[in-house]
Amino acid sequence: MDMENREKYAITVCDDNDLMCEMIVDLLYRYSKERGIAFDVNYCHSGKELMSSFIGSDIFLLDVEMPGEDGFDLANSIRSANEEAVIVFLTINRDRIKEAFKCRALRYVTKPVQREELWEALDAAYAICNNKKRVVLSIRGTDVELYENQISYIEGCGDFVRIHYKNQILESYKTLDDLERELSDDVFVRCHKSYLINLGCVLKISGRGVVLLKTENEAEKKEIPVARRRKRQMEEKYMKYDLKRG
Repeated sequence: MDMENREKYAITVCDDNDLMCEMIVDLLYRYSKERGIAFDVNYCHSGKELMSSFIGSDIFLLDVEMPGEDGFDLANSIRSANEEAVIVFLTINRDRIKEAFKCRALRYVTKPVQREELWEALDAAYAICNNKKRVVLSIRGTDVELYENQISYIEGCGDFVRIHYKNQILESYKTLDDLERELSDDVFVRCHKSYLINLGCVLKISGRGVVLLKTENEAEKKEIPVARRRKRQMEEKYMKYDLKRG
């Protein structure tokens, strides 16, 4: 896996055993050197410490058997605050594997941690992170980092835009032209002079436009108009996108 030119990510290890933390951190740096990547490594010994200092990390390696809040409880807390987090569990007890899936964990690495098993988990974690392109927008004077895949559509409203993002509607003074250039052109398409849509959110193409999946912001499914001169291009891009995602 070639990762040399990929962006730097943050990994947090949470294990109540000091020696185990040190061993895993050492393995992470060996992985970094072997794969030719750079990342920030954090470690802590409790869920409380993690939630107060490292909740913004991209990848979490969590010990399951910790006093107080165990790894599964901690994973649910992380997921509530950081929806995009990639979680890998570390444990000696394979009987609890089913619980890992309830937390939408990526992998379950058994202790004592073996290099090959951890390497496979990290490869998979980085592959997921690298498919989550981010864009920085100024929202009410503050730079906010958004994940592309969480933007359903963007609506031009004169001198500002409304960004329909997860369960929010954000406003920015960037133009649709600016955003069209910044967002991935194989995922977003300008279907109308006033709309830029995420092809991953398209439910169907109707005679008059495109119907998007219902979000928490919409009382019902949203139908976006498609300009006649843009319809063919939009349909071709959607077909390519649909084939790519399988």
